[in-house]
Parts: sequence; structure tokens; C-alpha cells
Amino acid sequence: MRRARDAANARQVVVSLTPRGRGVQSRSVGLTTALQAASGAAPEKLARLNRCLQQLRDAIGDNGDG
Repeated sequence: MRRARDAANARQVVVSLTPRGRGVQSRSVGLTTALQAASGAAPEKLARLNRCLQQLRDAIGDNGDG
């Protein structure tokens, strides 16, 4: 990922993928389908798990431990 200040508005940051990031992105296509197939979990259950993991990540970050 690359970050750069917007030339027209220095308060904004433009975020873009590097070539390596685009490679990772292309490999992640179908990840949700693969996880669902491997786990046998319903999409709603995987979505709930994802939200819980995001909350955990945010909580760890808020505590300065991450």
C-alpha cells in the first residue's frame, strides 16, 4: 500500500495499492467462498465472525497493545 498527500488538498491522503498489493488482492479473490466451503459455515456466521474479529482488533489497538 502506498500513501501520498493529495496535491490539491494536503489534508487528504491518497491511498493506492503497490504492484505487490495488487498481487495479494488478486490471490484473495474467492477467499470467502473457500472459507465457507472448508468450514461448512453459513455466510451469515462467517460475517458475524469477521465483525467479532474486527472488534477484537480495534480493542487491542485502542489499548495500545497492537
